[in-house]
Amino acid sequence: MADIAVGSILAYIPMMLKLDLSSYPSVLAYIKRISERPAFQKTIANRS
Repeated sequence: MADIAVGSILAYIPMMLKLDLSSYPSVLAYIKRISERPAFQKTIANRS
């Protein structure tokens, strides 16, 4: 459940707020991993 709550919010940061997260490579890697999940693709990825 934590991945759903945190992952969805983190995924929206670059999409909606246009913040540069390059100083946080671990966060970017996490966003990449979670965004590759099938459930994420069916829901949040379609909104970008």
